[in-house]
Amino acid sequence: MASKNERNTGMPLDLDWVERARVNRSAVERRTASLPARRSIKKEWQAAWLLRAITCIDLTTLAGDDTPGRVKRLCAKAKQPVRPDMLAGLGVLDQKITVGAVCVYPSRVRDAVEALKARTSP
Repeated sequence: MASKNERNTGMPLDLDWVERARVNRSAVERRTASLPARRSIKKEWQAAWLLRAITCIDLTTLAGDDTPGRVKRLCAKAKQPVRPDMLAGLGVLDQKITVGAVCVYPSRVRDAVEALKARTSP
């Protein structure tokens, strides 16, 4: 059984593999040319897909001079990425829409945890 703190050592970068990769350019060009003619997602499904996309976003602040206030603001946006009036207009105010993750430097993790645990004001 692996140790809880065991790190993934990864693997060496193989640029030869990258250089050997080939793309069927004509197939890619045909496919991209057909995209504008395809049906797009319409009406309520479009809103649903956009809301779903928000849940896949990672909000990140990796500035070396991050402050607790900056991290707190980022976490507030993570907890409520869409304005309540917009959610109400879509009829999904009861849904908990949040982003996928908040990324900060290790020195700011405590600030982020506290901000994420804090109760959002109504």
